Amino acid sequence: FRFIRYLFNNYFQFMFKELGVKGFKVKLKGKISVAGNSRKRSILYRIGKTSHASNNLKVVHTTDTIVTFTGVMGFQVWIFY
Repeated sequence: FRFIRYLFNNYFQFMFKELGVKGFKVKLKGKISVAGNSRKRSILYRIGKTSHASNNLKVVHTTDTIVTFTGVMGFQVWIFY
């Protein structure tokens, strides 16, 4: 997950203005960690404006599941434009 944050902070954030994206939010939820210490956790990362209550932002949302050797994780992405 650190690698995804690194990519968005250093590479993709500069392209947001060209694409018209005002904010981006990623949520990873499930058994996160190595097999011996795998607990259910939730990680949320936000960049820019990510308010669901704002009337001037349009939202695109997708949900998917990831199957790993420790179990199943949920992966959600919101793009605000």
